[in-house]
Amino acid sequence: MGVAISPDGNNFVSCAIDMFSFYWDIRAPRYIYRFTGHEGDVNAIAYMKNGRAFGTASDDATAKMFDIRAGKQMQSYGNEEISIGVTSIDFSTSGRYLFAGYDDYSCMVWDTLSGDRLHVLQGHENRLSTLGVNIDGTALCTGGWDNLLKVWA
Repeated sequence: MGVAISPDGNNFVSCAIDMFSFYWDIRAPRYIYRFTGHEGDVNAIAYMKNGRAFGTASDDATAKMFDIRAGKQMQSYGNEEISIGVTSIDFSTSGRYLFAGYDDYSCMVWDTLSGDRLHVLQGHENRLSTLGVNIDGTALCTGGWDNLLKVWA
């Protein structure tokens, strides 16, 4: 379902509908680590800008952050009030915020350290399918099934 290249270009992470995500070294013939924790399809994956962690977005209504060096899940973003799938994901340049797009047409902003939901960005008229933070970290762009791109600065 998704692939993200590490900032240094030597590794990548992937995700799939089998509920797993994988860490790959381009020099190895198979994955190095398999990460577990989701209970639904994993729809999207993104590296943290420092390359030490990555995030995943799942149909199980959670986004998760995994530390590559520790080889395990570090945080889960979601709560009992959220029952809709997460379709897309990215991190702020500093890594302090995680942006997650949802099937309910919203984008939620999560604090990566505490796991708290900080903001809900609304304005799309259909589910989000992609999002990304620009290279200098000054804007977020969301794209949805409503055929719109929205820039949040």
